[in-house]
Parts: sequence; structure tokens; C-alpha cells
Amino acid sequence: MTDTTEYHKLWAPYKREIDGKNRSRLVEGKWARPEFELLKDLDWSWTEKVNGTNVRIIWDGRRVKIGGRTGDAQMPLFLVDYLRDLFPEELLENQFHGNPAVLYGEGYGARVAAGSGVYRATPGFALFDVNVGGW
Repeated sequence: MTDTTEYHKLWAPYKREIDGKNRSRLVEGKWARPEFELLKDLDWSWTEKVNGTNVRIIWDGRRVKIGGRTGDAQMPLFLVDYLRDLFPEELLENQFHGNPAVLYGEGYGARVAAGSGVYRATPGFALFDVNVGGW
């Protein structure tokens, strides 16, 4: 059974190198998805998302659950503690009342993911989407 709170994959516009010293580097001009090629002649700008770990803050209308991108995801305990302090049940109750909601974002900072310590030494959270009552 699929978890209905899971977030879809976010694609970078370009494919990445898969081997060697440049592993994971974007390969400009080699599109990750065919629909991105439709953008090639348009004026647009983009930025890479924050490098960290996917986070879901799930409010069922009564309780908060902290999770990763999938139900099987593992998250560092210090990040879970930080997120519990950042999103106490009282805050989500005041904001969403009894309506279920999911906050989607990226947990980042030193020790969260390789390289994400460049952003800050302590844990952080970047919100990128919210689902309230299925919307």
C-alpha cells in the first residue's frame, strides 16, 4: 500500500554524471526528462534545491509525526528533535485545527547530509510545499 503523504520525486533539469571524479555533477544540455527540453528556448532561471534530506511533517489533526520522503526513510535523531521543537503540536493545531496537513521540506545542516554543513552548523529546515486536506 502506498503512503498517500509521500511527495513525488523532484527532478533536476539535467542528467548527472554517474561515474568518476565528476559523479553527480549536472551535464548541461542532456535533459533529465523530455519535457524539460521544451524549456530550452525560453527565458527561465532555476536553482538547485538545498542538499539535505527529505522531511515530512505530518499533522493528522491531533498529533505530529516526523518522517522522511518514504515510510522506510531513516533520519538522524538530532534532526528529529530539532523538527519536533520547530513544529510543536500546539503550532500545527493553531494553524490547521483538525484538518490533516503535511509539510514537505528539506532538513539540512552539518551532519544531516554530506556537504550540507556548508549552509549552517546547526540543523535547519527549508519548506517547499504544503498539503492541507488533500490540496
